[in-house]
Amino acid sequence: MKVAIVDDEELARALVREYLAAVADVEIVAECSNGFEAVKVVSDL
Repeated sequence: MKVAIVDDEELARALVREYLAAVADVEIVAECSNGFEAVKVVSDL
């Protein structure tokens, strides 16, 4: 499963990234700090 992590708090993104890194079949494809950035990044995938 491809995942984009989106949160305005850097610490929250880091915790989610750390948790998901240990989950099999999860690929983190993007990390964004707001919704606008996320829409652009996901559109480009």
